[in-house]
Amino acid sequence: MELNAKLVELKDIKPSQHNARKTFDEAKIKELSASIKEKGVIEPIIIRPANGKYEVVCGERRFRASQMAGITTIPAVIKELDDKQAIEYQIIENLHREDVHPLEEAEGYELLMKKHGYKTVEDIAVKVGKSKGYIYGRLKLCELIPDNRKLFYEGKLNPSVALLIARIPAHLQKEAGKKAASGGIDSEPMSYRRAAEFITKEFMLVLKAAPFDTDDAMLIESTGSCTMCPKRTGNQKELFPDISSADVCTDPVCFKAKKDAGVKRALVKAKESGKTILSEKEAKKVFFSEDSMHLGEGYINLESVCTEDKQGRKYKQLVKSVKDAKIVVAANPFSGELAAMLHRTEAARIRKLLGIVPVKVEKDKPKAGKEQKKEDRAKEAKQQQVMEKSTAKIVESIINEVRKDARLSFLRLMAEAMLDSYATPFVAFMFMKRREPAVKREDALNQLKEHLDAISDSELPGFCLELIIHEGTEFGETNILTNKLCKLYNIDIAAIRKTTAAAENKVEASAPIKTSEPAPEKEAHVKMRDGNTFEYEGAKGKKVVVKSKEKLSFDDQKKAGKALKQVTDILAKDK
Repeated sequence: MELNAKLVELKDIKPSQHNARKTFDEAKIKELSASIKEKGVIEPIIIRPANGKYEVVCGERRFRASQMAGITTIPAVIKELDDKQAIEYQIIENLHREDVHPLEEAEGYELLMKKHGYKTVEDIAVKVGKSKGYIYGRLKLCELIPDNRKLFYEGKLNPSVALLIARIPAHLQKEAGKKAASGGIDSEPMSYRRAAEFITKEFMLVLKAAPFDTDDAMLIESTGSCTMCPKRTGNQKELFPDISSADVCTDPVCFKAKKDAGVKRALVKAKESGKTILSEKEAKKVFFSEDSMHLGEGYINLESVCTEDKQGRKYKQLVKSVKDAKIVVAANPFSGELAAMLHRTEAARIRKLLGIVPVKVEKDKPKAGKEQKKEDRAKEAKQQQVMEKSTAKIVESIINEVRKDARLSFLRLMAEAMLDSYATPFVAFMFMKRREPAVKREDALNQLKEHLDAISDSELPGFCLELIIHEGTEFGETNILTNKLCKLYNIDIAAIRKTTAAAENKVEASAPIKTSEPAPEKEAHVKMRDGNTFEYEGAKGKKVVVKSKEKLSFDDQKKAGKALKQVTDILAKDK
């Protein structure tokens, strides 16, 4: 029976045992407590009868803050609810709270499915008014291992990156979480884009290229076929909307196990068909690396072209015509892949049987020294001429395309090439220091590469120019381009240097003198994450992260950060 709000003694109320929310910001609880002391609890909490007392259903922050404030009663609405109804109330309320951790929200959904009759994701999605993809993603967060949950709660993984890691099998998550939490600029957490690239590269494999039958459910009985596996992206499309292919494996350990099992099975079949199998010890003498084409001990890969054959056939085509061909099979110890081959003596026998005779090349008679040198010089001159003319044609073709390229697609390639040519550790340090004063010299080059990945195409010309300008300052002088640019835009280099030197001298001279005047407002220190995200230092040194719908240049982000800081500082003072 639903009752109107009434005052209930705090001593008669206990926290909820079922609430998925376990973490509360102590600082915010204290703020709320101070507000309750002054104004009281404005919005009643919801409670339910429990063993002669009451249990909090919604409003645990208000309940805790009231205890901290030292008040004895709290306004509450009493509802008769069973466990399932109470959890539904809590989850739906939490969806409207900005400070509820996604992992706690996920655990609430998980509890509904495990203990309270919700059989499908669709059931929960309808109840809470969210999409199936959203619920799938939240539930997947429950598969994070404890180490990664800790990183998530500490803020070292954002929800999007945490989901990327949760999609990886548990036995691989520790490495991925550690890298994602500290592999970004200046050892900070990776952005979503960089984490996605890292995980796709390191933990996902294209099944189409698998060296085993992906439909074979008996290759490893405990795992079944790849086609039906839940770790295949196509079988959980809601979890992998960012992966275009449906045929990608997200468990490289299982992939390798199947690859090894497939190789063992293939070796057994090869032996049964009369082929010679090399032992692991023998194989190590034949293979020098993952390359299975260049072999030792006199072996020739069947994929190699028979150079003596006028038709240019491969040895695998030639052996089909020889019934007693002595084929040797081995597993490459470096790559684990199978290779079929012939010994060179067997290859010679097969060529002879098939009438493949090497073409005899008549050797030219040696020429006299002067005549040979003259011919060599003429040959070199001709090669140089061909090179010059072909280069001219290539350049002409490129320039013609560049003139027609309204999008200036070549600029990013040019910027990457200039980064390779001009970005010494000093240049990278000077470049990044203008954006990140606290940058470490040893990290600057990597940060510069990440900065290039993040900026928009419109910022590329400025990027290239700045590299060239800093390249000159490495040797203590402005380069020719800098002088010409300053002349073009009427920038007085001498005046800027004089003003800067005077300002530095003034700061140095006044440093020891203490003054009672208020310190000047600290300028917003803006740090670019990517084209859509930046951060700045807000009140009390707190990091404020801002996301923009449109890509912004670094200068625009700096202006926005400065404006936002001014507004928040004013609001903080008014408060």
